[in-house]
Amino acid sequence: MNLLILRCGDTNLSYRLMSQAKGLPAVTGELRRVGGESEHRYSYPRGCGEGATEAPDFTEAVERMATLLGEVELRPGENPEVDTIAHWFVTGGSTPVPVTRVDDGLVAQLSRGGGAPGTRGALAALEACRARFHDARHVIVWDDAFFCDMPPESRHYLLPETLDLPFELHRHGYRGLLHAAAAARVAPRLVEKSAAPRGGAPAKAVPREGSRIVLCYCDRHAGVTAVLGNAPIWTTFGISPGDGLPGERGVGTLPVGALETLLRHTSMPPDRLLAILRHSGGLGVEETDEFERVALEAFRGVEPSRTRFATFARELAAAVGAAATVLGGLDALVFVGARAVASHRFRAAICAGLEAWGIDLPADVPIPPFEATEISADGSRPRVWAASVNEDELVAREVARYLQGDAGRGDLDATPRVLV
Repeated sequence: MNLLILRCGDTNLSYRLMSQAKGLPAVTGELRRVGGESEHRYSYPRGCGEGATEAPDFTEAVERMATLLGEVELRPGENPEVDTIAHWFVTGGSTPVPVTRVDDGLVAQLSRGGGAPGTRGALAALEACRARFHDARHVIVWDDAFFCDMPPESRHYLLPETLDLPFELHRHGYRGLLHAAAAARVAPRLVEKSAAPRGGAPAKAVPREGSRIVLCYCDRHAGVTAVLGNAPIWTTFGISPGDGLPGERGVGTLPVGALETLLRHTSMPPDRLLAILRHSGGLGVEETDEFERVALEAFRGVEPSRTRFATFARELAAAVGAAATVLGGLDALVFVGARAVASHRFRAAICAGLEAWGIDLPADVPIPPFEATEISADGSRPRVWAASVNEDELVAREVARYLQGDAGRGDLDATPRVLV
């Protein structure tokens, strides 16, 4: 099986073609600024490239991707063929099963009301791919499936009952496969090695089913999730990935009073203002080196980086404290996401704000790819980890299980209820 994995935002489309041989990406690429001054970056074993391209909408973006896949050669005379396409949807899952077959009924449900926030690009790409790759199998990977059983008090917004909405508005998680894998890797190791209490008392292991883990995620977006055992019970992520805490770009969730003030004192149309709040602000960075530059300037006291980074770190540290309070304690803090794993300065800034929880500054050590690495000192409690996760491998594994009809994976012909 050659698996094509698609991830779409509001204005970008990224793809990975996973080779059947070793489960490694054979072709990777991204189309940025779809609908504007579009750019296409791609790489494969025999070459790479980048440059401007025409992609006024997601239909054309899919066409540019398909054209490239038809032209590249993995080996002399060998062009990749797409057997299965996994469409990554950030919201919509209604059960812990993370994969669903695509059919017309499911597409109709997803399209209701114009599509849920954060899924409109993915929905447009899905429809374009079904037309362009009509012989391939299409499945959806629900990014929020891991979070679907959170307690109602952690999911619901306290909205007036008089609001007439076409769907239930509630919190969703984000990067569910990543969060689930990170928690699953750390929880058993809390049993294997526990902190030695003061006074020389024997060490006491933490049972896996009761481990209290807080996951601190940072990449383009940022968020904190409380996990009890292997089940998430609270998260800062909102109706879409950019809601909740501020991120690299995006202000996160604004109080109603602040939003009302902005609407009253700007001449921008509401849609334009919301787009700016979602895609600007925060740390105001896009690339990994920019994130580290802002962190370095912050540690050196250079403004405005110092204030921006300190505000960002305080928001996350406060959320970690809130998550630990929900859990009734903290056994492990786990950093996940590309920026969190790559930046020691980020991890140090978060831990510095958690001294009241007994967390010491983490060690500045390399984080091996696709491993969970402890970065707290021996005997520390709570313990601190950084977990690097290969999400493409997780997607490929879940899709393969689903297509093989593993026990507990459900009826392949069933169309689930979609939550938005």
